Amino acid sequence: MKELYNLLGQDIIIKECDDDQFNILNDKHTVYLKLENIKEDKNIDWIIEDEFKINYNFEKMEFSIYRLNWLTNNWDKKSCKLEKIIDMELWIDNSSIEIFINEGEKVFSSRIYRKHEKISISGNLCGELIAKNIDR
Repeated sequence: MKELYNLLGQDIIIKECDDDQFNILNDKHTVYLKLENIKEDKNIDWIIEDEFKINYNFEKMEFSIYRLNWLTNNWDKKSCKLEKIIDMELWIDNSSIEIFINEGEKVFSSRIYRKHEKISISGNLCGELIAKNIDR
């Protein structure tokens, strides 16, 4: 895993819509995101490419990912119970997404097939967000 961190390139400019929301439109094929210092009383609601959603409901203590099923056009869901989220890392490339929660306490992997050259990510900030390109 340390080798991957050596591939981290330039910071991505995050276009904030307002104090609580962010929007990234990046022309690279691979992206790294890290969310730290997460506010304990905030839900996480992120959308990636209109085909993948990340949600943490702090009242239910449930972390969920949703992927649009290409055959049925319904949302497939995977979830787990988490008392709190300390940090979250995302590694996104052309066809997959890897999510590491609480330094790898929980890990999610999923296939994604992006329709656009640029990657679009939006959601609520709820903490400090680092976004970087991955140089290959």
